[in-house]
Amino acid sequence: MCGIAGLLGREDKPLVQRMCDRIAHRGPDGHGIWTDADVTLGHRRLSILDHEGGAQPMESHDGRYCVVYNGEVYNHAQLRQRLEAEGATFRSDHSDTEVLLEGYRRWGVDVVTHLEGMFAFALWDTVERTLFVARDPFGIKPLFYACVGGDWVFASEQKALFAHPDLARVPDLDRIKERAALEFLTGQATLFAGVHQLPPGTYAVLRADRTPDCHVGWLPYYHVPLERFGSVADAVEAVKDRFVASVEEQLMADVPLGVILSGGLDSAAVATVHQNLLADAPIHTFTIAESEEVEDFRQARRLAEHLGTDHHEAFFDLDRVVSDLPRYAWHNENINYTEFFFLPLFEFMRETVTVGLCGQGSDELWGGYDRYKDPLTLAHERLRRIRAAAPSHAEALSTQVALTHVSGASLSEWDQNGGQLNNFQLRLVDRNSMAASLEVRVPFLSRPLHQASRAVPWGDKMHEGIEKWIFRKAVEDVGMPRDLVWRRKVPAGRATGPGVMRRFEDHAARLVPKSAMDKHPLAGTFRLPAEQLLYDLWHEVFIERDGHRGLTLEDLC
Repeated sequence: MCGIAGLLGREDKPLVQRMCDRIAHRGPDGHGIWTDADVTLGHRRLSILDHEGGAQPMESHDGRYCVVYNGEVYNHAQLRQRLEAEGATFRSDHSDTEVLLEGYRRWGVDVVTHLEGMFAFALWDTVERTLFVARDPFGIKPLFYACVGGDWVFASEQKALFAHPDLARVPDLDRIKERAALEFLTGQATLFAGVHQLPPGTYAVLRADRTPDCHVGWLPYYHVPLERFGSVADAVEAVKDRFVASVEEQLMADVPLGVILSGGLDSAAVATVHQNLLADAPIHTFTIAESEEVEDFRQARRLAEHLGTDHHEAFFDLDRVVSDLPRYAWHNENINYTEFFFLPLFEFMRETVTVGLCGQGSDELWGGYDRYKDPLTLAHERLRRIRAAAPSHAEALSTQVALTHVSGASLSEWDQNGGQLNNFQLRLVDRNSMAASLEVRVPFLSRPLHQASRAVPWGDKMHEGIEKWIFRKAVEDVGMPRDLVWRRKVPAGRATGPGVMRRFEDHAARLVPKSAMDKHPLAGTFRLPAEQLLYDLWHEVFIERDGHRGLTLEDLC
């Protein structure tokens, strides 16, 4: 896991070095810059595989290709064997980065259809003078870009792009209003005007002899094969087998690894399967909450004792939350305070392990949210918020909501493809884990498991009011307590820190009275003082002070 940055259009080592410096937290173990006449590539490395042979930017053995890559290819060993059988030459011992290089030589842009994993990368061809960029099917790993004159700059985080002296720091007010109304952004826009994302499951080939712009023709490569199960029993067995296989393949690492235990079904299933696979030694598990009285905390401890894991527990409080908010805003580049509990958890984990597994993605794929039971009520609330925030694209946004919130199945589909999964759930895991120099993997988002999810009828996911029914059936006999398998889901942030959340909202209300909200330039956009406070903090950090990290909340009030 790493951070990448680069520039297409010319050589500029100092600029790309500054870009990499802004995301040094993503890769504390190494760094490098590589240039050619039309391109400069930069990398910050968090060493997970092949410590000696995996340094980047990495050139192919003949010097034709060079890549900067962020992610993990879980099937790299199988691909290496296949490529070697077809005559490929490798210099590294077991680097997945070199597999990517040789895979591109063999398959060209179709290499992305062979990769099982999470990734964002940029690969330069010194002969064709092209830059090939791609992102994994679900958007687990980020890739942002912007156009500045004749430069096309890209990076793992937006703050790196603003190292370019000519890229203006301008808030996109319409997207900020959209973010406030929906809690995530649809599509590939960001909160910054002129900054975009590469869509999940797409690639592009950019030519050095053409002036790059931001209207690049991204090409989708990820297509889910059609599949049908003969019976519910067949589907249950397939889901179980693919879930176990996904957890197993994601255990590859040359560094310590652990599991985040939230107290709910998904992380419990990951931890149970992991412990089953490593039966000869206890795995590491990690939980955070505001006190031992939190129910999810007790459930996580109970499962850890049941499995016999090496369990680590931590607590957080309001004082730390308040003092850390400016740092949180800097790392997350976002305006949602409900995500803050992830950062202390990941920092706590990093004291023991370098890689973690989590349960993100399960709810979207298997019908895990209560909102799927009553999407029309959610539609009315979201339409009301859109009208109150009043972005210029309110009509188009309202149409999306009206068309997708007609059933649980259609809302689940929109959550997967409309932005909620990659622009909220996966985004918060990536930013907060990489802020702690921790790699976090998501076993629920493997291609085979996603394919199974698409083949299962909605009625077997949300069955008689029970969310994730078929997945619960699939993990009934893996070794978890039965009542935990069938325990109802509760939202993670409110579950782990309900008192901290309420106390912060009360604290924000004292700092931002209603009169201040009424006079705010975005009056009507934010429902709570805490939301406006986070926007003001984001604006101060990124727009007014160019990513300054030494702020306190009191500086804003």
